[in-house]
Amino acid sequence: MGQAMSGLNAAIVPVIIVVVVIFVVGMGFTVIKNMMLGNPKTIRSSRHRPTSARPVDAEVENISDVLPDGPLFVKPTAIMTETERIFFNKLQIAFANRYEIFPQVPFSSLVEKTGKVPTSVWGILQNSHVDFVLAHPKYLGAVAVIELDDPSHQQATTRAKDELKNRIFADAKIPLLRYRVGEKWDPTEIRTKLDQTLGIATETNVRTTSPQRPSP
Repeated sequence: MGQAMSGLNAAIVPVIIVVVVIFVVGMGFTVIKNMMLGNPKTIRSSRHRPTSARPVDAEVENISDVLPDGPLFVKPTAIMTETERIFFNKLQIAFANRYEIFPQVPFSSLVEKTGKVPTSVWGILQNSHVDFVLAHPKYLGAVAVIELDDPSHQQATTRAKDELKNRIFADAKIPLLRYRVGEKWDPTEIRTKLDQTLGIATETNVRTTSPQRPSP
């Protein structure tokens, strides 16, 4: 009996060794293949990672790596709301052939940060915009900024943001005029108000004769 068992074990051991060798060789081949060709499952899973896990910055060599496969489902949107468009038309009447009028201008395109402005304060406005900019027709320097205030500007946080804008534009010597949504907008009154503002600025030694600001 013992001799029979020994013979059986002697027959099974070579078979087990062959099976193990085949398994190891197969695994090795699979690893080498994936390294050379790439594992589709690995690639697919990496493409579908949430974009927040890998921010788009200078370290991203290929922007497509952080985008999902297929359509992004983005859609165009209007530059201005209907109320802003109506006010824009009033500005066109008020300043026809006098100034260029630009809507939705980024705040950072109008003023630059100095060392005296804390970064935390500057961050409140750097990603915001102003509703309208009146610009010199030749030099395109800002003559005035116009904000159209809806009821949201009565909120405490918005009021604080507006006060910060007022101070920064006053420091930059760029007049900022505000109009309320719902009030009557008369082109003649709008033009007169700006003329008076530029006249007041001249009396307070603000440079209104620079190339960026034409004479009224």
